[in-house]
Amino acid sequence: MTVLELVVTLAVLSALLAVGAARVLPATSRVAASSVQSAVVQARFQALKLNRPVVVELDPEAGVVTAWPSKLAGSIDCGAAAPAFRRLDLASFPGVSMNASVRRFVWLPSGQLRGCSGEWVGDSVVIDLRDGRRAHQVTASPGGEVSSR
Repeated sequence: MTVLELVVTLAVLSALLAVGAARVLPATSRVAASSVQSAVVQARFQALKLNRPVVVELDPEAGVVTAWPSKLAGSIDCGAAAPAFRRLDLASFPGVSMNASVRRFVWLPSGQLRGCSGEWVGDSVVIDLRDGRRAHQVTASPGGEVSSR
């Protein structure tokens, strides 16, 4: 085998390895969806743990998910009165954009989902994450189930 044959063989193997690695790595939107799901679930657990409402804010323009507890246990206040315990910046997921069916929602200490005025949420909160190639959704149901697909 000559040096030229060896170089060509290595080049072909490198190209095949690069294509294979791209297929094995998860889509950026899937990793972002997993992180958003984790933030939403953490907010729900904090509401249960603290025995007070927890507000989750979804800011598609800034690409940020923030969660903070309500100041009073018996009231729902969607203003940022308490310091946030969770802030997820989607800038760490290059090319991922977020769109959501609502801007803010509240987890009650019972684990149920409500709107900021305390109203029942009829439909699930849907958070769409896209990276150009693929789209993934995080869904929070009124009953408290959080899923990703």
